[in-house]
Amino acid sequence: MSEVLSKFHCCLQRQKRNILLFMDNAPYHPDSLQGKFEKIKTVSLPKNTNSKMQPLNAGIANWKVHYKR
Repeated sequence: MSEVLSKFHCCLQRQKRNILLFMDNAPYHPDSLQGKFEKIKTVSLPKNTNSKMQPLNAGIANWKVHYKR
């Protein structure tokens, strides 16, 4: 993750752009990324909110039931 963001950060510097990156509480999203990159601000979503903010995380079967209604 850090390597990908490092490459992306270089592109943002060339374009003189800033971004806000929302990340869920997955274990592969380390907290050490916050403040590491000047052009990328990372914000971690609170725990137990993924299913509300990302409906497909609640389960594909559950989503299909709601979609079919």
